[in-house]
Amino acid sequence: MTRRAHAGGAAPPRAPHPPSTRLFDDETDCARAGARDQLAEQAVVLRGYALARATRLLAAVRIIQSTAPFRFMTTPGGQAMSAAQTNCGDLGWVSDARGYRYVPSDPASGRHWPPMPDTFRTLAREAAATAGFDRYEPDACLINCY
Repeated sequence: MTRRAHAGGAAPPRAPHPPSTRLFDDETDCARAGARDQLAEQAVVLRGYALARATRLLAAVRIIQSTAPFRFMTTPGGQAMSAAQTNCGDLGWVSDARGYRYVPSDPASGRHWPPMPDTFRTLAREAAATAGFDRYEPDACLINCY
């Protein structure tokens, strides 16, 4: 059965890979860790910024996924997203036939998204300040698993 043919066009469930740091540990990024690349006004890449916290961040992701498991959401057109996703914080980003939006509860379970861990909140505030956004207060965190 094709992915499109499953359940009336919805993508079949599949297990995401376990979270890892592999996306960020190639030689180029490691060699440039700490670099601040200004792409445009108000657009900054902080290379390797979270690497020192990777162990704590991944531990927090494992706790989050125990109550809000990763899932492959669908686009408004019915296609499966390429990354499995979950959320934490006051709001979570979702995609389905009704469109893209932020919602306070997990549509799969009806429960509120797990609270944003302090590790995430601190990282977001510090990274935003480093990028020039001193008063940033995170309220949502979308987590992708590739």
